[in-house]
Amino acid sequence: MVTRLSLFLVCLFEGSVMAASYLLFNAYEVNCGDLTECKHELDILEDMFLCIRLNEVILYCNFASFSLISPYVSHWPNLRIHYVNENYMIDPEKHEDVKISVFESTLSNFKRIIIPYTDPQSNRNKMFNKLMIEDWPLVQSYAYDIRRQLSREFFTLSREVIDVGDSLRQLTERIDPVFIECFVSKTIISFATSFEFALRTIDSTYQFNQSQELTEKQIEGLTSIYKYSNKRDNDHIKKCICPPFLLYGINTTKNYLKFPYTLSLKTHRNDNIHMIIHGSEQTVGISCERTYFMQKSIKSDNKQNTLLKTLIEIYLHIINAVAMLINQIKTTLTDLDEIATKVKEGIEKKINFVKYDKIDIEFEYVHGKRSEAVHLITLLVRIYDIQNEDGQTVGSMGFKDTLLISSLKLNTILISRNVINLTENIPYVCYWTPIEEFLKEIDGREKCLLNGELEIVTIPVGNMCPSLINCICYHNRIILYGKRHGVSVLEPKKINHFRSSDTSQPDLIELQFNPNIFKNANESVSPYLYSALLEEIDETDPHTSIWLIVKQRSKIRRLLIKNVFPVWRSTGLLEVPSNKPNHCATKASFISHHLEQEFSKTTSNDNTLSGKKLDEKSEFKDEDCNLFMAQLLTHQPSTKHWIQIFRDELSHVEASVCFNVPIPTANTCANLCLKCGINPQSYMIMEHGQKVDWNYIINEAVIGTNIQVYNKYKETPFNVKNRVPNDHLEISKLQFKETNSSDNRNFNCTKLASSLTMLKNPLTITVICGPPGSRKELVVANILNFVKECIEWIEIKPNNSDEITTSLHNALLRYCEIQCKINNGNGLKPRCHGILLCPDIIGSREILASIAELHQKLEVNENSTLIKIGCVATCVDLRMAIMDNGRMTFPGVLELIAEGWTNYLLLTGPPKSNQVNATKMGVPFTEIEELLHSVNPRLSHLFIPDGKTENSHTLEALMDENEFSNPTLQRARLLSYPSLCTLSPPSPRLRNITLHFNQQLDRKLFINALNGIFKDLKPWPFHGNIYTLCGQIAFVDDSSKLYELDYVTLSGINCLYQVNKKSNRNDKPYWLTCTIADSSNNLENSNELNNLFADWIRETIAKYEKPRELIKRSDLTEEDFNKIHERYHLYPLPQGWYYTGTYYVNMDGEKLFQHPSYNQFIEEYIEGENTKIEARNARLRCHPVPELFS
Repeated sequence: MVTRLSLFLVCLFEGSVMAASYLLFNAYEVNCGDLTECKHELDILEDMFLCIRLNEVILYCNFASFSLISPYVSHWPNLRIHYVNENYMIDPEKHEDVKISVFESTLSNFKRIIIPYTDPQSNRNKMFNKLMIEDWPLVQSYAYDIRRQLSREFFTLSREVIDVGDSLRQLTERIDPVFIECFVSKTIISFATSFEFALRTIDSTYQFNQSQELTEKQIEGLTSIYKYSNKRDNDHIKKCICPPFLLYGINTTKNYLKFPYTLSLKTHRNDNIHMIIHGSEQTVGISCERTYFMQKSIKSDNKQNTLLKTLIEIYLHIINAVAMLINQIKTTLTDLDEIATKVKEGIEKKINFVKYDKIDIEFEYVHGKRSEAVHLITLLVRIYDIQNEDGQTVGSMGFKDTLLISSLKLNTILISRNVINLTENIPYVCYWTPIEEFLKEIDGREKCLLNGELEIVTIPVGNMCPSLINCICYHNRIILYGKRHGVSVLEPKKINHFRSSDTSQPDLIELQFNPNIFKNANESVSPYLYSALLEEIDETDPHTSIWLIVKQRSKIRRLLIKNVFPVWRSTGLLEVPSNKPNHCATKASFISHHLEQEFSKTTSNDNTLSGKKLDEKSEFKDEDCNLFMAQLLTHQPSTKHWIQIFRDELSHVEASVCFNVPIPTANTCANLCLKCGINPQSYMIMEHGQKVDWNYIINEAVIGTNIQVYNKYKETPFNVKNRVPNDHLEISKLQFKETNSSDNRNFNCTKLASSLTMLKNPLTITVICGPPGSRKELVVANILNFVKECIEWIEIKPNNSDEITTSLHNALLRYCEIQCKINNGNGLKPRCHGILLCPDIIGSREILASIAELHQKLEVNENSTLIKIGCVATCVDLRMAIMDNGRMTFPGVLELIAEGWTNYLLLTGPPKSNQVNATKMGVPFTEIEELLHSVNPRLSHLFIPDGKTENSHTLEALMDENEFSNPTLQRARLLSYPSLCTLSPPSPRLRNITLHFNQQLDRKLFINALNGIFKDLKPWPFHGNIYTLCGQIAFVDDSSKLYELDYVTLSGINCLYQVNKKSNRNDKPYWLTCTIADSSNNLENSNELNNLFADWIRETIAKYEKPRELIKRSDLTEEDFNKIHERYHLYPLPQGWYYTGTYYVNMDGEKLFQHPSYNQFIEEYIEGENTKIEARNARLRCHPVPELFS
């Protein structure tokens, strides 16, 4: 845990590489192809370190490593960057000196260093010793002080070093989107591939006598992945992962299944009709269990056929129950155990025609705790010891899937759940039969129109999986068969052909049947087709459909169009409907298309996996290459396409991880949506008086589905009195306080509340924000000046963050007055629009919080919206974006342009004709633009030179009323809010200090002082640096004129212009406001900063004589003593003393170089000088000079 007095240190050195890889998303591995072409040495690229404090992150890097890691770190809140440019890298000593100075200043006040230490194999077997980090080059460089040429003490001698390697490992194994992409998706593909290899072995051996050696061969792939997958460190979890097994017939009893570690695989029976196959791996904890069926001969006796049908019917009920259970997890908020109990009762009712021992439905958490937002669980459904008609046990039925469940919560309240079935691609039903014998039994007198291979859409629990099946087409019937699919003779009542408008996308064929397809005597249906049946309801009646995929530019498509479709069309069987196909089939078509694309690209002549490419370490690793080839052979999707298939579910996972932290500033879903700017009209059409389901709105916002056109705003009248009750009573009792709230913002809401009932539309505002010196004031003035036609402006200009809510309240009052005039008038009705100029470094997040606070004060209906943000623009002058010659960004800049919280980046620098290529610190503008772009790649850049523009497209963009409601931005705001709502101010913190004074300034001294501000800028942590100045002043040489000042230190803007008005104050008519850096982030230092600014102003006034203090002997200089000696050295000597011209001597032989009465002369001199000083001070007291700030 990082406390206030501790610091988290991460470097690219031995022992800390794992932490760096986790934080930087394996940037050095992901970009390994680019690194091989890089001209820089690897040591230069790895020259970086991270220091994570309680409220900020300090990054040191150079010009080469910065370009590599900036996309992964630039969006971090409160990020401080120390950058070493290429010029410093030329001189190794200078470069090392800069690095050590940053390292030393960063760690200066910290005596507790936290290091996530792991050995190169990321194991924890090696005991940590803090002396290990003394071998790090950075620490060794620190041991010698180059400036003083002295050796320092051991780095670890005066610091407490704490190892958190174990905690880091737990963090890296936490289920989040990165873990899913890096580990889960690859493991799923490998696991599904191993299962497919096992099924392919069974394809050719299912008719053989089952021996131990054959069974071991059949599941050899599953055994390998279990054996060679990495084992967990936790022994308890490792024991829970059951090893693979394959059991036939009578060996599937409860005694065998309950103790899989002691299974005996020996069996010599040849009359087995079902099997249970189980596979698992130990890296992530994925496991799967299926029950499959077989019929070794069509000449089986009736008793065995009856038993086979009974077992198949029971298993289909299990599959249906699993589908219902997963659907309940997705669509309800009921506890898992309660759902399992209800499903179990349903199974018992449906299989009451058979005797059995027990039904088990178990959830096992294999990765992640139950309390976590995202966890991996296995769902196991088994029916033990099923009996036949004679009362003999024939075995058990088992089904197991691995589910990734994400729970989206607001604090402790569950909003929604989602499920990814990780093992759904593994066939639910396999039915091995002697296909040749079956086809011979079928009447062959009817002419065959086509015999080919198509893809059939199977619809297991959750999603769609295409698989290949053979198809024989006749005039009025179709035979579907395959090695594991059995033989099905079907007579569809209608066939629909959906032709794709895109020539690259496949066509779809829908076979429609009556709902009771399994009971039709004329049809022989394999149990495999159960997972391909889709229940639908059309305009006439309900029906059951089977969907087939026909690839474009394939031979079978040409044969279908030429030989089959004309015959079916002539009999009225085939139709080409105008409606769209079922969404499940469409998604399966998408999956099939991408698999085909991937396979064709890989096996093409230009992209063949040659031996040369396989040997290149930059292109492939052995593990990745094996995985890649295996997925091609078994037609498994790649990691990229797997992520695309489960895009919605993974979006829900991402949101669940983001919200897995306490959110103290939002106590209801409606309040959260207000503070994130979530517009319900983007996800649903609201009718008059309709209550908003905020749980649904949040769920749709985080997933991004069902997004309608968001620029149509439905009128919703306000209802202040009839407030909608809170759906979550327990959370409404929590008393949280917004981070920017203030108790002194009290205003009377009575007048406004009475006026809101007449409003039909909310007040739409444009928000203009930016850091100091960004010319945002000029942008607002420019908009108000050029956009005047048919528009009524409401200006909102709060002076500080505490006045935002009050300013919005006053703007609403003004809006109500304008709307009243517009409604009563008969002429042209203007459009009313608000524009808000944010003070300081305030952005849309604080504005939304104030809007939510206003809603709460007015007790507005949760379905109503008082103020709608139409567009947010952030002004940035590139010359003011960086504080030094490194990449230390101006505080608040990166936070203002965070994704989702702003629409446009307004570059308000000088025109390009007058623009230089770098800042005054020497940082190129191109690099600053790249940094800002990496923070928010979606951000649109608009160029407004000097804050002024007449471009109609730019002004129209800033006047947009719906851009801020873009669903993509809404999702980004919602996901980033939990981490931003508790964000502490960055360091250094910028403070605005205003001082009033009563004297005119000296023009020459003032200009010199302004020019000296930039020269006096101190490096990091920048304490006391002045970055902007503004105010009203007058000069001594022309005191009748009043001037306004606008000075920006880093950009060099210096505007001093006369104003034709008088000051509003008689007392202290002049004032100056500065933006000054405070590195301490402590309010107690405000007096120190006030004194610093006051001293700077004092240097700019005319110099007046000041009273002097009386002098003492200690105040005399050597020059004064020489002067006294010259004046008195010839004075009469005391009796007995003589002067030789060089020294003084008496009769006793004593010799002096000064007059014997020298001390008396000094006292006389001091007395005389003090008399002059007293007279001068008396004269000054008669004409006092007023103090500057009195």
